[in-house]
Amino acid sequence: MLRSIGYESTTGQTVQGHAVSHELDVVAYKDGKLMTAECKFRNDIDAKISVTTAMYYLSRFKDISGIDYNFFGKNYNFRKVG
Repeated sequence: MLRSIGYESTTGQTVQGHAVSHELDVVAYKDGKLMTAECKFRNDIDAKISVTTAMYYLSRFKDISGIDYNFFGKNYNFRKVG
């Protein structure tokens, strides 16, 4: 989906954070910005994603921020935009 709107993207990457290593479901790059995304699949309309999932993801993002990683042939780092 991201590629169809101009992003370079890859899936299933493992990176070393400041404290621990993390598996990233999606890593994408476009217009000077590197992003990561957590993907969840639920095939039941009543299935819920807990708020703790978002909290874990925020902690993961903080742990990997400010470190250079090589994706798509260049070094980039994750940082909050905005």
